[in-house]
Amino acid sequence: MAGDGRLAACVAWPAFHRRCPRASVSEPHPTDPAAGLAERKTALRRELLAIRARLDPAWRAGASATIVATVAALPELAEARAALGYAATGSEVNIDALLRTWLVNHVALHLPFVAGDDLGVAPVGDLDADCVPGWGGVREPDPQRRRPVDPSVLDVALVPGVGFDGHGRRLGYGGGHFDRLLARLAPSTPVIGVAFATQVVEQLPVGEHDQSVRVLVTEQGPQRPAGSGWPRQRGDRER
Repeated sequence: MAGDGRLAACVAWPAFHRRCPRASVSEPHPTDPAAGLAERKTALRRELLAIRARLDPAWRAGASATIVATVAALPELAEARAALGYAATGSEVNIDALLRTWLVNHVALHLPFVAGDDLGVAPVGDLDADCVPGWGGVREPDPQRRRPVDPSVLDVALVPGVGFDGHGRRLGYGGGHFDRLLARLAPSTPVIGVAFATQVVEQLPVGEHDQSVRVLVTEQGPQRPAGSGWPRQRGDRER
């Protein structure tokens, strides 16, 4: 039901303290020496994915539209000429409407593609004609036509995630692909995370090379984390 998305989580930024329930996940204590980092991430990832999957599809579509409108109005996008987006899969926030708007407005849209253990990026001129199903069925630039570019040319990057926390930390799907890609951006390039509010927890278990976001946008609005490690250090890598 829609209530899962609106009531199960509370964004934990100091400026947004509200008396609302937190995401109902069984988070191990972040300093628990008995729990390995990978195990804690796996457990939290499993629970957050289950919560997101239970969101009503119609509510999810409406929330995605709200998120897209909020992202489009961010100052970080005002002067962007080359932008990284993503092709939503499953129950992720769908940003296709924003990607199409970028194309209409002549913003150079780039999408990621799987290249071994890493992600490459390539420009896309048409979401339908220039993309094919890639790893896991996720749309990516057609390998027969794409021309990869160095991620450092990007002016802004939008990224999905399984979870985020009040420090702007991001929990991905477990492969470290986006962490490695984000580490290759120019240090000044703003990274914007998009998620439903139910994916936000107070604190994520993180490793030293996990990448953070500068802004997190949910259906409740944009949040700018304190202590998000901004700007990033070039060369930071996931384990």
